[in-house]
Amino acid sequence: MRDKFESLVFGVLSGIISYYLAPALPAAPTPFNFLQYANHPGVRFVVFLLILWYVLSSIVDWVRKRSRRRVAVASVSSRACDIRYTRWEGVVHHFGVDWDAKYGSPGYSDDYIGVAEGPYCPECGSELMDGDESRFIRQDKPIWKCPGCPFTTARPKRFLYEEREAVGNVIEREIEVEENRMSDLETDDNEEGGG
Repeated sequence: MRDKFESLVFGVLSGIISYYLAPALPAAPTPFNFLQYANHPGVRFVVFLLILWYVLSSIVDWVRKRSRRRVAVASVSSRACDIRYTRWEGVVHHFGVDWDAKYGSPGYSDDYIGVAEGPYCPECGSELMDGDESRFIRQDKPIWKCPGCPFTTARPKRFLYEEREAVGNVIEREIEVEENRMSDLETDDNEEGGG
């Protein structure tokens, strides 16, 4: 969706640039003299648009980076609780990386929750670091990078900075589905044996 939007924006911008720049260019090929065309109002307008676009995109990137740091701190503490009674524990693979996962009860209620710790490198097992892959035109791409090996992977766009909670929810759902399937099988076996 975002790529389509960027394509649309670049298409509109290239149309505007060519509309204002075409009258400033000579009809016949001549030696290019930049100062001759720099004073044309269309060229000045296009340069103004480019400078405005660069400044606005820099401001948006700066705001996103600042808000991203605050969100990351809040998301870590939002689900941080110790599981006192573990029903299942293991390593799961989601979003292209490994997570240490637990499913159990915190002890103060009968509710079961899934908690994920990580992410960890699927190649060497090191804990991954947050990073950004800088790009020329578009905003920086958030990535995970491994300090122990050259592994890097893009962070998911849908659950950006909420990956840990998303993996915990997936663990809960998968175990509950499996438990329901097992209880349905047991119910079917009891009905067949009793009837």
